[in-house]
Amino acid sequence: MKTFFKILLAVLIWTLIAAVLVGGALFFDIAIESAVTVLITLMALWYGFKILRWGYRRHQARQRVEQLINVAPDERGIRTSVWRLWGRRNEKDERFLEILRFLHSSSLRRHGDTRYVQPWHLLLGESSANKTEMLQGLHIPRPTLDSPLLHGDGQDVTWYLHNRGIILDTPNPWSDPTTEGSNEDWLRLLMQLEKHRQHIPINGLLIAVSVQTLLSAGTDTLERIANKYRRLIEDVVQVLGVNVPIHLILTQTEALPGFDAWVSALPAQQTREALGATRETTSRHHSNGAPEAPAKFAGNLVKRIAHRIREINLLALRDQHATADTLRLPLRLQALERPLSWFTASLFESNQYQETPQLRSIHFSAQAVVPDEILTADPILTTRDPAPAAATNNDRQTLFLWPLFTQLLPAQRDEFTFVHAANEAKRRRQRQRAIGWSAAVAILTTGITGLYLHDRASLRDASNVYARQLLPPADLDSRVANLIAYKTLIERVEAQRFFPWLAPGVEPAFVAKMKEDLANRVNTTLIQEIDSLFEARLQQTFFADSSQDLGRVAEYTGLLVRRINLLNAWAEGASPTALANLPPAFDTESFAARDADSLAPINTLYLQALQWARESHPDTYQSTASTQRATLQQRLDKILIHAGNDFTWLITWANRNPNLKSYRISQFWKSGSGSLPNDISVPRAYTAAGKNRIDGFIDELRQAGVNPQRLDEALPHFQTHYRAQYLKAWEQFAFNFSDGIQSLRTREEWLDVINQLNTGRNPYFNALNLLDTELAPYRDDADIPDWVALSNYYQDMRALGPSDGTSNTKRNRILTNLVLKTIGKAGPLGQMLSKSGKSTLKTKNKLDKASGGPSADERAAQLEQAAEQLKAYQDALGEFVYSAEVRSSAYTATTALFNEPDNPAAGGSPYAKAYASIQKLQAIAGKETNANAAFWRLYKAPLNLLRGYMLQEASCQLDDSWRNNVLAELEGVPDFKRDDYLRGETGILWSFLSGPAQAFARQELGRGYTLKRAQGSTLTITPAFLDFATRAKAVRKNTGIVNVEINAYPASLNLDAHTAISKSTLTVICPEGSYELHNYNYPASRSFPWTTACTSVSLDIRLNSLNLNKTWTGATAFPDFIHAFGGGPKGFTPRDFPGQAQQLRELGVDEILLQFDISGASQVLQSVAISPLNIPQHISSCWAML
Repeated sequence: MKTFFKILLAVLIWTLIAAVLVGGALFFDIAIESAVTVLITLMALWYGFKILRWGYRRHQARQRVEQLINVAPDERGIRTSVWRLWGRRNEKDERFLEILRFLHSSSLRRHGDTRYVQPWHLLLGESSANKTEMLQGLHIPRPTLDSPLLHGDGQDVTWYLHNRGIILDTPNPWSDPTTEGSNEDWLRLLMQLEKHRQHIPINGLLIAVSVQTLLSAGTDTLERIANKYRRLIEDVVQVLGVNVPIHLILTQTEALPGFDAWVSALPAQQTREALGATRETTSRHHSNGAPEAPAKFAGNLVKRIAHRIREINLLALRDQHATADTLRLPLRLQALERPLSWFTASLFESNQYQETPQLRSIHFSAQAVVPDEILTADPILTTRDPAPAAATNNDRQTLFLWPLFTQLLPAQRDEFTFVHAANEAKRRRQRQRAIGWSAAVAILTTGITGLYLHDRASLRDASNVYARQLLPPADLDSRVANLIAYKTLIERVEAQRFFPWLAPGVEPAFVAKMKEDLANRVNTTLIQEIDSLFEARLQQTFFADSSQDLGRVAEYTGLLVRRINLLNAWAEGASPTALANLPPAFDTESFAARDADSLAPINTLYLQALQWARESHPDTYQSTASTQRATLQQRLDKILIHAGNDFTWLITWANRNPNLKSYRISQFWKSGSGSLPNDISVPRAYTAAGKNRIDGFIDELRQAGVNPQRLDEALPHFQTHYRAQYLKAWEQFAFNFSDGIQSLRTREEWLDVINQLNTGRNPYFNALNLLDTELAPYRDDADIPDWVALSNYYQDMRALGPSDGTSNTKRNRILTNLVLKTIGKAGPLGQMLSKSGKSTLKTKNKLDKASGGPSADERAAQLEQAAEQLKAYQDALGEFVYSAEVRSSAYTATTALFNEPDNPAAGGSPYAKAYASIQKLQAIAGKETNANAAFWRLYKAPLNLLRGYMLQEASCQLDDSWRNNVLAELEGVPDFKRDDYLRGETGILWSFLSGPAQAFARQELGRGYTLKRAQGSTLTITPAFLDFATRAKAVRKNTGIVNVEINAYPASLNLDAHTAISKSTLTVICPEGSYELHNYNYPASRSFPWTTACTSVSLDIRLNSLNLNKTWTGATAFPDFIHAFGGGPKGFTPRDFPGQAQQLRELGVDEILLQFDISGASQVLQSVAISPLNIPQHISSCWAML
């Protein structure tokens, strides 16, 4: 009832909210649909929030349970999540359900729900407790019904039914303290109880512990056993959500010495009484009402039982029935006080993290042989409990537990308490279930309403879009976009399912009308407009002028042909897929200013219009196709008649296609960072794909109904012209391909290309292979040019190469050609066979153009030798690649090349081997001529690459040799010896010129040193070095001594000076001594031998007591002096003597005039011009200097 009122409250609240929203919408003149949308949104948000909150809380609860419940690993060592056990139903779960059905089939159902009529208790205990034997020895009232389902096999639960309850005897391994975690089957049992006994999952727990275990085990073992039972109790709390009373049963008490004798001395009725006590939940002895602690309760119980045994023993002594063991029994029993207290303290210890278990009773049990008179004397046993099959007279019976099972457990069946969190979770699940059903009804109602509103809104949007289509835009792009939007709208409406308003698969009538309308709009507002545009262009630029605009012809002809063929297929009933696979009507050949992406929507609209027009008019669309086709054919004929026999517009048409690939030389030289001044390109029309495109379009022309006679007359001329231009384009490409080397700037770029020579990325061989691919349309023509024949011959060499990876198919083709040519010379029969074979291969005359060289038959006969030379060429290139980065190797090869420039094949360098292989191949295939220059330039181009790299590397090596062997040697030479050490008779300059530089520079009569040439190339030696060497050679025979005579004239001062010059002295310091010239103001002269070793000149001027000095030092000291005084008198001012400037001003000296006449000055200056100080630091350009 409570749940019903909650649901009713939720319905009322949502009804009130809906009323407010609808009223607000009416008041503010807003559509009712908006209010319903807001209501649906609010409901979705509210219930979505509740679901998320429920999921979050459930996730937290699961995490807490996972932390508390530790599932033991299975036989594979894998731990299973406790919550995943729900989804893994097994035979034990099925057995539980079968037992429930068995109970339901009994008479128990007359008393109510069979799951709750009797209390259910779980019995726990390890193997040493003998709990199963304890149950079997019980003689309490039991029903006579039995079933094999109730008996476990030691691995499953045994169900013990008696008149006052049901005991679930769990298997011993579940309570084994040596196992880690909780047994999976134990958790399954708890989950089944929680699922099928939700109101009262379990009424209590019975824990059986052996007295012998308590007495013999140490504290660690007892604590481990207690922890195991505490874990099982916690499983019950966490899974079932209840805190149940726990009854501790101490079994095997009969094992205590004297206990059997004591039992036999008991009166018959006392064996049916309880040997234990019930723990009260509150205590009258404590002011706070707290119950007695479990450990203290256990200790006091042992003391009371021991005291009772003593009292009974006193009675036995009086009757003389007591024995020594009976008298010592109380002492032995008191030994149990300490371990039992320890065990209960550990088991029922309280903490803040877990629910504290409720200890309700402790009972001792024993098994003993009960006399027959005791059984027959009990009226209950004789009248209510028919003897079970397992129990017979004189068997050992379980004693002292009758009150526990028949009185205490039934009386305390309702003492369990739900854990607050679990109880709250259960109530929450109930609320959520009720809310879920309410939400389902609300969602169904709102869903149908929302579906209606959505469909109506969709149709309203479609109506608005359709209204905007009534006035098409003026420009083409906007018009196409408008029609695409209309098409998308139709497809969206068509894809929408108007269920439940319309049956599934039924197309609304208005959709068919929209399709027909779109087809008409595409035809009138798009296709006809494009036709008018092309007609106007043709009238203005093509038909109005006698000259033919091939671009206009290419534009409109392609469009007309493609549309005619599409109409033919459409009229024949081709499917939309087949129409889409045909060449598109609107492409870049017709619309050169547009790309393929912008034309794709137009093609899509055109094909869609054809499809929907056929669906709208299935009976008349063929006549419509015929009418449109006739109109287009008239326009096409008019254009072709005006164009005459000139079909070169097909080349323009093919070049407009962006899907075709053109080729440029720079595409093969991606390693270079520079630009190519002559980057030859092959247009798209002159490629194999372009030719296929043109041939395919010619076939389309024939399919479009163009006059066959006109095509047969015009096409041969076009084919001849096209073939010539095709071959010319590729000949220019091959002839200039080696110019790609001009894009290489650095050593790394050169090396990158060189390293590709022995790989599949070799640009030269890739270019040759590209020629083979692109020349395939004309490869087998009889009149091919010689360079094409050699290109084919190169592919034949590749096919027969010893280690070439050419496919077997190609090798077989080459061998077949050779066999047919051989058979052709073997008489009439051979010629007949040869003719038959050549009719399919067309290879007889493909090499006949090699005029002036070997014939085709001669080349074919030596094909294997030619293949060997190709292999040798490739091996030489590969050998060069392996040593390319070793500069000395390139220098050695370059030196050998320049030493014998007229025989590049001499020597054993890789370059020489490659050159030799080319010479041998030319001896087989023919030397280079104008007719085959394109092939040979491309084939030999790797040599140009190698030679250019070698020259650069040799230049670097030569420059390094100059700096290391010449300049470095001069660094340690004194200044006065450097000139002779460099250019003397045995100077190192001449050793360099006759050594490292000998192969690259030579002395010519009257010209000095010049560069040598090899195959038209020179080393990059600088002109400055050649001039330096030439000038040094000119003075080589000179000893370097210049006889100099100096004439000194009187010195003078300015007229108003207050002093006069008394003496001037010129001193020239040379290695052999000093030469002085004294001037006392009258003419004087002095001669001396000057060499470049004279490194100091000093001029001293004495003005009475004032001494002035001017000094020139270094190898150019005397030449500097000559420059100073060689042009006449030299004047000095006080500023030239900073240290004495003030004194000179005080003496009134403003100028000092000196004059010297030097004989031999020109020879001195000539010697200085080639002095070591002007030696070039670099003599050749290296990579960094490019």
